[in-house]
Amino acid sequence: MERVLRVVKLRPRPGDETGAAEDITWDSETIGVRGSNVKDLKIKVDKVLDTTVGSEYVATNYVTPLAAEVLAGVSGVFLCFGAEKTGRSRVMDGRNGLFALSLRNVFSMLEEKQQRRAAARQPQKLEFVVRISFFEICDENVRDLLRDDNQKAAVGPIRLSDTLEYGTVLDNCSSPAVPRSADAMKLLEAGLKRRYSSVSRKLITGLRIEVLQDRTIYSNLLVLEGQTTNPLLERRSVVQLRDGYDAFRSLFHFHDLVQAYHPDAVADVRRSCLTWLLKDVLQGQNAQMCCMLCVQQGEPRATRKGMEMLHGLGNIRLAPVRYDPRVSALCRAMRREMLQKASSGDADVAGGSGGDAGAAASAGAGGGSAGSLFSNAGTSGVSGNEQQKRINALEGEALTLEARLAKSENEKRRAQADLETQRRKYDETLLAFVALKKQRLQKESEKLEKARALVEMSRKFNKLEEKWEKAQYSEKDKLVNFEKEIVELTFERQKRVEEAEKLEKTLAELRSEKAELEEEGEKVKRALSLVKLERARGEGQTEELNAELAKLLAEKSESEKKYGQMSVKYSEIVTRLETLNAAQTANDDQLSTFRDRVASLKTQLERETQRSFEKGEKVEALQQKEKELLARLNTLESEGLEHEKETLELKKTAESERNQRSVKELEIERLKQEFEHVKTGMEKGFLALTKQLNPSDVFKQAGEANEWEITRLKKTVEDLELRLSEARQQMVSSPVTSPKRERREEQLHEEIKRLRHELKHQRQEQQKQEQAETAKTSEVTFSSNGSAATVHRSDAERELHDANLQLKLELEAAESRVQELEDRTRRLELLQNDGRDGGAPDEQALRQQCRYLEASVLELEQERARLLVRATSAEEQLSEVQFQMQDLIRDYEAQLAALRRGAG
Repeated sequence: MERVLRVVKLRPRPGDETGAAEDITWDSETIGVRGSNVKDLKIKVDKVLDTTVGSEYVATNYVTPLAAEVLAGVSGVFLCFGAEKTGRSRVMDGRNGLFALSLRNVFSMLEEKQQRRAAARQPQKLEFVVRISFFEICDENVRDLLRDDNQKAAVGPIRLSDTLEYGTVLDNCSSPAVPRSADAMKLLEAGLKRRYSSVSRKLITGLRIEVLQDRTIYSNLLVLEGQTTNPLLERRSVVQLRDGYDAFRSLFHFHDLVQAYHPDAVADVRRSCLTWLLKDVLQGQNAQMCCMLCVQQGEPRATRKGMEMLHGLGNIRLAPVRYDPRVSALCRAMRREMLQKASSGDADVAGGSGGDAGAAASAGAGGGSAGSLFSNAGTSGVSGNEQQKRINALEGEALTLEARLAKSENEKRRAQADLETQRRKYDETLLAFVALKKQRLQKESEKLEKARALVEMSRKFNKLEEKWEKAQYSEKDKLVNFEKEIVELTFERQKRVEEAEKLEKTLAELRSEKAELEEEGEKVKRALSLVKLERARGEGQTEELNAELAKLLAEKSESEKKYGQMSVKYSEIVTRLETLNAAQTANDDQLSTFRDRVASLKTQLERETQRSFEKGEKVEALQQKEKELLARLNTLESEGLEHEKETLELKKTAESERNQRSVKELEIERLKQEFEHVKTGMEKGFLALTKQLNPSDVFKQAGEANEWEITRLKKTVEDLELRLSEARQQMVSSPVTSPKRERREEQLHEEIKRLRHELKHQRQEQQKQEQAETAKTSEVTFSSNGSAATVHRSDAERELHDANLQLKLELEAAESRVQELEDRTRRLELLQNDGRDGGAPDEQALRQQCRYLEASVLELEQERARLLVRATSAEEQLSEVQFQMQDLIRDYEAQLAALRRGAG
């Protein structure tokens, strides 16, 4: 048993980190990590490569031995993994990366082996076929890097599968045969250009080199560049929610299998692509593996996780089976000898077997030593019997080994079948788990949406509150400004009132001065009159009087001038006073408008306050509604367990519906019997009418028939009401339908149509019979009795015929009503379909159905009232017909008595 080769590669520090503290300590075979936030860890490995080692050294010392194992028939695996920025891509990619160097090593070793065979002059040349596959794994999807996107769509997705001949293979992945190393390098360079560089931390890149030698030896070399190990530092659920469920599934599953490895346990490797590719390694089969961990200084947590995984890989034990040409030549020689012995039947087994062994040694590729060994064993001096016994023993051991091999194959097949069953169960469980995860994620997203909506609503509420505060502040500012303007206008009004008072005082003074001037004018007039009197008295003093008169006239003219000036001033004061009064009224109006505006602003402010209060209430209501929605979400989660109970209830409802179908079938049979009974009754009535010639008996039977028809119509109406109520209950209680029920309903409808057609045909025949019997009756009455009695009888029969026609019309109306009710019942059943698909109908559909049912009930009540009115009118008409028939009978009897007296 061999183990996994473990190597650690240190990445050189960048120039800006050369002086930082080191958290990784190492020597040639030991590496340790220490840090403030991690526990110290030290493990032993096969080799620690310092910062000066390049990819050529890694290829020479670790990839080349794997290539040699591949040529010996052992599958080889080289895995490079590590955290971000640890130099994985620089080691693996490029023309001097491990991908390219592994290809060159395989081809160079094949060429060397071919040259060695040619130098040894062996008759069989080395025949080999090399195929390469270059791929990458992203989100558990394998992508072919050697094909264009157009070619990928034609072949379909790439899937992993297990085969007996080639182990784990990649279906639909291209694997071209390359004869030379140059062709392989061209394909590799083209594939490197097609990689997804934007999601390099998620990618797993793999190069698979398949080698077939001499048409018998098959092996492969798998070179892998793993994902970054940084997600191992976080919780798996957090990584899956952030990056997706399949983003790092291979990394986590590989980590789990490595940590839980046990040599006696069979690992479930099919849960991820990486573990499936490493199936031979994880199950300890024919394989060799070298694992290289890339680390760097300054990342102690990531380094510790990688070291733990590398330490777990050291526990894996492998079982490589190398190809030995000498053993194969010996086996071929023994088989040929046994075949030769069986065909020839020679008793001398020793000589024949020795010759055959020599021939086999000369014919086999590289088997000369094996042939000589076998021939020496045949001629070693032992006797033929002993050699025969040895051959028999070898044959028995071969048969035992073959039986064991067959038994092992059967056990292997059984184990593979059990494993396939377990894998299916696991896949189903995983799908269910994924579905539950998706539901949980959906619910979490809904919760986040609701929380986001709640935050958005609170933000909007805060904005509205800020706007409302700004509006309130602006309104208060406007109110203060209006109050200031009102105060200023009040002061201005007071000033104007004071000015008006001053002007009024001045006006009063002017008026007093005017009165004084008028008094002075009166005095002047009086003086003038006195002067005139004195002039008249003394004409001698004329000159003095004339002088005084001129003086008085001058004073008068001056006083008149003063009076004119005072009147002008008075008019100016009056006009000014009027303007002041107009300005005061305008100020009063403006003040009233300002007051009204202040009042309106106050009311608007109160409204805004009320609106803000209502908005607050609405926000509280929305918060309450949010709480109710969360509670309802929890109830919906709890209701998921009640679906099974609802399924059982639906089954019970289906069973009750079957019972109701049987009841309906019985009802249809009863209606058929009733129809036959009505038909036979009507036929008997018409036969009685045609046979009997006594008018009184005819009218009596007609009245009884009418009464029977009326009662039958009433019963029909009651039956229809009962059926309508049953249909309502059925619509409410039976929300499930089935194809059998629909087919049965179609058969019932067809049966009803057939019955109606027969009824119509029967009516036509009855009408024809009535017409024929009426003609016969009229002929008999005309021939047997006189003309007067015949006329009375024909009138009575006409009235009876009219009454029968009226009853027939009512019967047809009732049957049409039955048809309408059945159609209505069918429509009601069709309206239930929106609730029969496995869930309850919505509230709007139920309301529409309720409204439709209420309208149907109203129509049925109206129809019932109309039928009752018609029944009462039919009863009244029947009573009138009976009275008329009685009068006719009396007249008929009187006429018969008169005829008898006249005849006597």
